[in-house]
Amino acid sequence: MMTSWHLLSLAMLLLLSITPTVTKLENSMNTNCATKFLLNGNAPQVPDILANGNILNQNRYTSICQTFNNVQQFVTLYDKENRIPVFSAYKYTGQQAGIPNRPNRPNRPNKRNRSNRSNRPNRPNRPNISCRPWKIEAELEYIRNVNMVNDKAEYNHNLQAADTDYNGQRIYDRGHMFPVSLAFSQDDKKATCTLTNTVPQTINCNRGEWRIVESDIGKEINRQCINNNNQIEGFVVTGAQPGNNNLNNRVNIPSHLWSAFCCFNSQTAKWIAGAYRISNIQAGCVRQDLTLAQLSKILSPPGTTYDFFPNSHCP
Repeated sequence: MMTSWHLLSLAMLLLLSITPTVTKLENSMNTNCATKFLLNGNAPQVPDILANGNILNQNRYTSICQTFNNVQQFVTLYDKENRIPVFSAYKYTGQQAGIPNRPNRPNRPNKRNRSNRSNRPNRPNRPNISCRPWKIEAELEYIRNVNMVNDKAEYNHNLQAADTDYNGQRIYDRGHMFPVSLAFSQDDKKATCTLTNTVPQTINCNRGEWRIVESDIGKEINRQCINNNNQIEGFVVTGAQPGNNNLNNRVNIPSHLWSAFCCFNSQTAKWIAGAYRISNIQAGCVRQDLTLAQLSKILSPPGTTYDFFPNSHCP
């Protein structure tokens, strides 16, 4: 006959068995979640921040397994002090047919003069994918939830950006690291709409030259990155260089954004790689098309090496 103590113990075990135990915040990028989005499972080497997959300052930085609808979508190394990503890493596998590629932008008051549209460079189309409501990382608010959650004003946002940080902005967008345009399915695209995957990026850059960079990366991978299973597969790391100013006195405004990709082309038996960097200024974005080595030299403090794809054959 079961005693009250036995019944209580059984109830506690049952509760533990149904309570989620998976955490998305890690002190390492050597986890099962992170490695699936990294080339050969190896995290970038980031001087003074990330070494051999281990986060050096664990009070400031954390690895976020970005999860939406219980599916792990990509991984972000996040700076809780600057409230922006160091980088987001993901695997690009092409586009699901019939799915829009860009977030729908809200209408803004006092519309700018659009008479000079004909003089603007050609830009990728902007189909209607809404990022609203924007999401945040639940565990940075000490909410036990395996999924990212919709942002709410009552959250404290001590360790991450808030949607309200961008209220009334006419200069800065929420600029994606992992862009909507390179996500595969509808849920994949919605998963990119978390503020832990964004930085304050000037509107002109985000909707102009940076959008073209994102499109160019997709085109290059589609054209050159066919794996041994005859499928599109490329690994991308996109990050931000912290600047000297903050949005709303809280969220660091990067001086530059950058992106690097690498893949194996089974048809030519060659490794393919490329890199891009763009300034984050409103009056004219400066784009640089680079090699991995050139981008590494720009990002690396003296005597160090920023390695985007360690232990690989990426040129």
